[in-house]
Amino acid sequence: MPIATSPSDGEGAAASVAPVAGVRETKRYRANDFSISRQRSWGTPIPIVYCEQCGSVPVPESDLPVVLPRDIKPTGAGNPLAERPDFVDAACPRCGAPARRETDTLDCHFDALWLWVPAAVPPEDRAESMFEHPDLKQWLPAERLVAGGDSGGFVFDQRIVTKALRDIGPFAFIEDGEPFAGCLFHEMVIADGRKMSKHLGNVVNPDELVEQYGADTVRLAILYAAGPAKTLNWSDGALRFANRFLRSLWTYSHDRFAALEGTPHDGEAAADTEFMRDRLRKWCDNGLARITADTEQLQMHKAVRNITRLFERIQDFEKRVVQRRGQLDRADAEAQIAALVLLARALAPFAPHAAEELLLDSGRAEAADLPLAWPEAASIPVVAEPSATTG
Repeated sequence: MPIATSPSDGEGAAASVAPVAGVRETKRYRANDFSISRQRSWGTPIPIVYCEQCGSVPVPESDLPVVLPRDIKPTGAGNPLAERPDFVDAACPRCGAPARRETDTLDCHFDALWLWVPAAVPPEDRAESMFEHPDLKQWLPAERLVAGGDSGGFVFDQRIVTKALRDIGPFAFIEDGEPFAGCLFHEMVIADGRKMSKHLGNVVNPDELVEQYGADTVRLAILYAAGPAKTLNWSDGALRFANRFLRSLWTYSHDRFAALEGTPHDGEAAADTEFMRDRLRKWCDNGLARITADTEQLQMHKAVRNITRLFERIQDFEKRVVQRRGQLDRADAEAQIAALVLLARALAPFAPHAAEELLLDSGRAEAADLPLAWPEAASIPVVAEPSATTG
């Protein structure tokens, strides 16, 4: 059962037609066929019943959707659906005679032609108003599609479906017919020189990684390991890096939170290190600008790298002050904690659990402030206050 959808190459081959006087330039797209059915026990059932008298008969709309059995246990041999009389045996919708239900299911590529639509519709409304729900106008088109590097042709198919839905009415509000304002295609994860795949058996169990390292470490490691345009050759190096960084940040921050109350303030010392606090503020502003730009461009590996660099700058600030004065003044300690709070907020999209706990433990936020808002600037004291001098 073929359907013409995908382009002849990954980018949707287009043949330009030379302009003629009085005729606008056009493009002709060539699409390939792909099979919409497969012999699998998962996927959307094909609503067809086979009857000896009537032939292929569609399931009446009133009987949709056809629901798969929930207790299927694949054996690895054949199609388990074909071995389930409770699913296969049916009555012909036309003559009522015993008939056989189609046991092939729709290929996942077919369903995925509109997979981004349900996310914009409340679950309870999807069965009746998937393509007419008013929330679609709020959420579509999507700002960004993130997909594998081999999905270019398939995104072309999704664009075709969107334009068709625009032309027939449901998506008339998407004037240009484009489902996504932008796309980011990332490369694959490989292991032992081959694409990581369940079929090849070379996958890494994420549950085991989370149990060993924690969810934040795994999340941070994956985002840091490689840029979107580069193939990720899986190793535990990124996990070790992320684990060391989060542990170091956690210990360092909590030591500074605890030491703040016992740190005295001296106006002369604070005035002497005022330029250093000003430098720390500039480091924070510049670091935050880089992290923000990286995140907006979905260059997560660069964002994580700049987060770690900002942490190094915060540590360097303390080393410079101690080298100059022997110890931190209260104003210096406050500035350092303000920088750590900014760092925790910037870390939230990458390691949300650790970031939220750090912010709460700093005393600079309440549970009501969660989820964390993206920081704008660090409130680092720059001008010393000699009148606040204490012994």
